[in-house]
Parts: sequence; C-alpha cells; structure tokens
Amino acid sequence: MAARLPLMSGTLPFLWNISARVGPSSDCPNGSTDIELMKLLLIMAQGHPQVSKFGIANGNQLPPPRDTQYDAILGFWIFRFQQLGKMPVVDGFASPARGATFAPGSPWVIGWFNHFARETDPELWNNLPNNTTVSPALKAELTR
Repeated sequence: MAARLPLMSGTLPFLWNISARVGPSSDCPNGSTDIELMKLLLIMAQGHPQVSKFGIANGNQLPPPRDTQYDAILGFWIFRFQQLGKMPVVDGFASPARGATFAPGSPWVIGWFNHFARETDPELWNNLPNNTTVSPALKAELTR
C-alpha cells in the first residue's frame, strides 16, 4: 500500500512512498498502487532539467504508460535514477523508504523520484492525491 512518509531530516518534508519492493524479479510484489505512484512521480520528474537530459540520446524521454504494470520503461528509470543519485547500489530495484536515507548521504531511489517530481511541480507534488489522474485506490492509500 502506497503511503505518505513524514520525514524528520533531509530536504523533503515527507515523501510519497511505496509499500514493497518494485523490480524485475519474482520476489518483488510490484503492487498496483506502488507502480502507479512511481509512474506518476516519474512523469512529473521527467520535466526536471537534470532528468530530461540524463543520458537519453536525442532527448527521448521514454515516458511510462499510465497503468499499474511493472514494465521495462519503469525498470530503466529506476536504474537511471540510481545512477543519477550516485547510489552505492545500482540494481534497478526500488525499496520502500524507511526514512530520508538508507545510509549516510544515500537517499532511497523512491526519494529521488520524489525529489525531482517536487522540484518540477511543487504544488502538484504536495497535493498528489487530489490530482484527477490518480486512481481511487491510490488516492485512498495516500490520504490515510
């Protein structure tokens, strides 16, 4: 179940968090609302200058489809956000955040999705559950 995670440190007051691991292996639940949340944050983050120019030839963005299925496009972007964040582990998996960082100076990859989405559109990011593109299921989880 996706949720809002209050933070006591870092640059974000909270982050929109996934409930379980997201990735390509069979041990990843890839919950529908977790996937929807990551794709919504990714679509927002793709408007950020640092993300829009990050290693994609000819400016192609590889936008994810607006659905709740894990796919290669989301996997690619998880991997790229890990690279962009210079994370110590670049494995293409996203884990639920347990705070601002998982190690000193190392934000969770879901934190990077939130960081760039918030910098691109702070108002939309802050009021994400009220966005008309959010499914009723995700909205219910984010407003608990």
